[in-house]
Amino acid sequence: MLMEKPLPHNYETEQAVIGSLLSNISAVNKALSTISPEDFFNPQHQMIYDAIFKLAEADEAVNIGEPLAYLNADV
Repeated sequence: MLMEKPLPHNYETEQAVIGSLLSNISAVNKALSTISPEDFFNPQHQMIYDAIFKLAEADEAVNIGEPLAYLNADV
């Protein structure tokens, strides 16, 4: 029986990426072309990044409160 190893991940790095996106709009534009929600190991981080991604695609504000508002409206 083959044991599956968990994929390498680092929650603090994921948090740092999300934090930088929320504090620097130019980082959002760069990240959109290289990072996808599936690149995050933590499902909550995937949801937050997806919210940031969708807000940026819609030319909406991307700041500390907007992804939370977007996620709450989506529920």
